[in-house]
Amino acid sequence: MTAPPSSPNPFGADAPTEDHVGLAVAAVGTAAAVAVAWFSVLTFLVARMRDPSVTSAATVNPNAPYVNLFLVGIPIGLLVAGLVGWVLMSPIDSNFRRGGLAIVAALAGTCLAMMLTFTAHAAFGSSALAALAVLALVVALRLGGRARRAA
Repeated sequence: MTAPPSSPNPFGADAPTEDHVGLAVAAVGTAAAVAVAWFSVLTFLVARMRDPSVTSAATVNPNAPYVNLFLVGIPIGLLVAGLVGWVLMSPIDSNFRRGGLAIVAALAGTCLAMMLTFTAHAAFGSSALAALAVLALVVALRLGGRARRAA
């Protein structure tokens, strides 16, 4: 009896047998776009609720509703983006790879969202946040469709 041939793959038997790179890229992009949309809406709401007399961090009331909305909205945005990435990558068998990519998607999307929303609001005002949210939703829907087709 002959031994089965060893795999030429350096990862051995743990190596994936299917190529999910396209799926992973589309899922990470979708989750990042969802994060941008979420934080655009969140920043829009906070900007509308904010007291205009607040001019420095020292004068912010920590019990104000807009402060609490923002502090609760940040982890919810991270969670939503991570869950979108996790769900879209369901064909990936490895929970480690799937979870790692979902975390990367959530964190990268949140960083991108913070840069885009704060810059857009400072440069163009609240209307730019609404436009950014719509644009991000369109991108998320297109990339989400691509991720579903790649699965």
